[in-house]
Amino acid sequence: MTSNQSTVLVERASEGRIATVTLNRPEAYNALNTQLAKDLVTAFDALSADQTLRCVVLTSSGTKAFCAGADLKERADMTAEAWFEQHQIFETAFDYLRGFSKPLFAAVNGVAAGGGLELALNTDFILASDTARFGQPGVKVGIIPGGGAVQVLPLWLPMGLARQLLMTGELIDAQRALAAGLVNSLHRPEQLLPAALGIAEQIIANSPTPTARSGLRRSR
Repeated sequence: MTSNQSTVLVERASEGRIATVTLNRPEAYNALNTQLAKDLVTAFDALSADQTLRCVVLTSSGTKAFCAGADLKERADMTAEAWFEQHQIFETAFDYLRGFSKPLFAAVNGVAAGGGLELALNTDFILASDTARFGQPGVKVGIIPGGGAVQVLPLWLPMGLARQLLMTGELIDAQRALAAGLVNSLHRPEQLLPAALGIAEQIIANSPTPTARSGLRRSR
């Protein structure tokens, strides 16, 4: 079953026990805008209430970008009040990911930058394509990470590397991310989602109680 919620696709597999949530703005490098954030909230609100669901994979359309961060084109014409309202919507979306009770992991194909990386950091673990890149480039334009990267990135990476990325805004490639422990495994772009679904199948083969995020997730 597939439902198109404008900027988010939700697909179900394994008799509804696995859901794939796909960021679907490939023409904009899946950049996080107001509508995408709202659609993520809608999707995860529905998934939270689904008793059949056992595991969720968060991924994206296309191979160039998982999510290039906040949509700065949308933000350019915003008043300070409108930007504040948007930021609250973004925070709600991150909160839904952070508080989701069932196993949730990211399959990152392409660039995960700024808020895009923060989306992935608010899941349990990350798989990536061998063309993926990761970083927090907002510092280059005076943007402070608003989705938890300052607090969370040092829990995923060695402290020195996390601080370096936050201070320089540089992007690291998939191989360095793997070596540093940010991602668990690398795959060819076309093999990433099948690999993710294979891991999801392994997860749902286990008892739901010990795999619940309340028991396994990092202290964040």
